[in-house]
Amino acid sequence: MRTARLGKNLVQWCQEIQEEKIKADRWKRKFQFQEAQMRNETLEKSLSKS
Repeated sequence: MRTARLGKNLVQWCQEIQEEKIKADRWKRKFQFQEAQMRNETLEKSLSKS
């Protein structure tokens, strides 16, 4: 099997890319969840003031 100049073959690059996509998706979901929590807290505070 041929390898790129960086020492990885196509399968290895594809696996690494897939792993990085999974990591990015986890971070994205984590921040979306935190943003939703902050919006809910802000809404609750504004409702309790009125």
